[in-house]
Amino acid sequence: MMELNFSSLGELVYIGHYRPIHSTRIHNYCNSQWYLLVLGELVKNKVLTNAECWLICDQDLVFSQYGVTVRCFRDFTQMRKYRQHIDLLWVRGIHRNYLPILNHMRCRLRMFYAASKRLVPIDWPYYDLIFVDDERHILPASRIIPGATVKKVIKTTDPCIFKPLTNISKQFDLIMIGDMRTERKNFAALVEILHDDPSLKTVIVGAPEKEFVDQLNRIGTKITYIDYCTRDELNLLFNQTRITFLPYLLDAAPRVILESMAAGTPIVAHTGLFGGRDYIQSLVGILANPNKMLQAIHAILQGDHIVNPKKIFDQQFTPCMAAQKLAEILSEAIMAQGGAKPKDPPNRLKRLTNLHFFTEKKLKQYWGNPDL
Repeated sequence: MMELNFSSLGELVYIGHYRPIHSTRIHNYCNSQWYLLVLGELVKNKVLTNAECWLICDQDLVFSQYGVTVRCFRDFTQMRKYRQHIDLLWVRGIHRNYLPILNHMRCRLRMFYAASKRLVPIDWPYYDLIFVDDERHILPASRIIPGATVKKVIKTTDPCIFKPLTNISKQFDLIMIGDMRTERKNFAALVEILHDDPSLKTVIVGAPEKEFVDQLNRIGTKITYIDYCTRDELNLLFNQTRITFLPYLLDAAPRVILESMAAGTPIVAHTGLFGGRDYIQSLVGILANPNKMLQAIHAILQGDHIVNPKKIFDQQFTPCMAAQKLAEILSEAIMAQGGAKPKDPPNRLKRLTNLHFFTEKKLKQYWGNPDL
C-alpha cells in the first residue's frame, strides 16, 4: 500500500448531508460514502489526527466507519452547539441549514463540495477551497467564486465490497441505478434503448415511478425491478450484469461509476454526464452520444470494444490513491494560507457586502455549455 508522507494537518469535521438519515439505514449509507473511505486513509496515515462526519439522524448516535467518527445529531441546532472551532471544516452540498454552523465555527481551512451540478456555494461563498469532479469545472467555478482555490478530487469506493466474484453467471445485459423520479437520471433514455432492442435483459435498482414502469412494461422486454438493496447485494448485481448503463445528465460523478469499475462491470454513459467523464476511459467503457448508445452497448456485448474496468480502478482510483490526491490538495492549501491558525468566520457586515450576485444565472449558463 502507498504511504502518505505528509505532516499532520490536524482535525477535520465533514458535514456529510443536510437531509435526515433514518437510523435503520445509517450504516448502509456510511459504507457507501467515498468521503469516509478517503478520510479514514488520511487518519490511518496520520495526515489527520482525527476526522469526524456529522449527520442528521432520528437518533443521537456515535460510531466508527473506516476509522472516521460518525456523529449523528437530531437537528442542526444541536450540531451547532457541539463545537466552536476545528482545523479543517468540509461541507458537502448546498443548504441554508448549514449557515448557523458556518457563521459560528472558527477554522484554519473551510472546504466545499457541491455533490451536484451547482458546482459552487450560493448562500455562503467564503470557502478557501472548492472541490469539483471534472477538470472542465475548474475554470467556471474559479470565475464565479474568485476568492477560492478550486481543485478536482478523485472519488473511490470500497474494494472490499465492490469486487469481481467467481462462478457468477450473467443474468442481465444492463443494470441501471437511480430513482426514476429524478429527472437527471434520464430513464427516458432506457425506454428508448429497450424500445429499439427489447431483447436486452435489464435490472433497475431504485425507487420506481409509475409512468416509466408502464412505458417499460409496454415494450415487452424482461425487466427486474429492485427498490432497495444493500451494498453487498448491489455488488452481486454488478457481477450478474454485462454493462452498467448510465444515461445520466446533470449528475456529479455518481458513485455508481466507481462501484461498477471496482466490481469489474463496464459502463456505457451519456456524453452529457456533467461530472465523472474522466473516469470513463476506453478500458472502462464508452461515452456515447444519445443516438450511439445502443451501438456502444452492442460493441461491448459482442466483444468489439475491449474492456477491463477493474484494471483501471486498481491503477488509478483506489482509496489510498484518492487519499494521496486529497492530502496533496489540503497540504498545498494550508501552505498557501501560511499554516493558518483558526480564523473567525466573516462578520455580518462582510457577509452582507461581499455576497456574489447572479450565481444561479451564471451556473445555468455553464450547465448549457456542451463543452462542460
